[in-house]
Amino acid sequence: MKNFTLNYLALILCGLLSYTTLTSQHISNPKFSYADGDIIFIKNNINEELATKSKYTFAGVIFIEDSSPVVYYANKTVNKCLLSEFINLSSSKKYIIKHLIEKEILTEDVISTMHAIAKIKLNINYKTNDTSIQNNTNFVWDIYKSSTGLPLCKTEKLVNLGNVTKTTIAIKDMYLSEFLEE
Repeated sequence: MKNFTLNYLALILCGLLSYTTLTSQHISNPKFSYADGDIIFIKNNINEELATKSKYTFAGVIFIEDSSPVVYYANKTVNKCLLSEFINLSSSKKYIIKHLIEKEILTEDVISTMHAIAKIKLNINYKTNDTSIQNNTNFVWDIYKSSTGLPLCKTEKLVNLGNVTKTTIAIKDMYLSEFLEE
């Protein structure tokens, strides 16, 4: 009986800790909600903020796996982590979650395709092609473009010293996309 009581108390304590964690996330972002295919933006480096001219500097795509939200993101290689771990990558725990305005585009089949693309690229060096710059925003853009046909924002052309034109996706453009809302 004593072990049962201790186990029961431990279970209650774990529940309270989980509730406190979720409540603190709700406080830091009152619109705390997410669904498969949502895009999370975080701020993780002041130098990147200056370079990107955006208040958010890093992005990932949320999927629900085993009832837990995870984020797929590219940082040299494609990685995944729990949503709470991704939020902890933010320098100030500041984040915003956006989703498509036209939610009906994200059918069950489209979400499955998006998730499959992310899983296939997991732990692989991320590069779209020889004419693209590697960055996490390109990864998010590519998942949406290849599974929905929807370019979330315009691409930018850059010319390097070898006169090779490369394209990239600016995080500011994706954050301000006309296709996304909070």
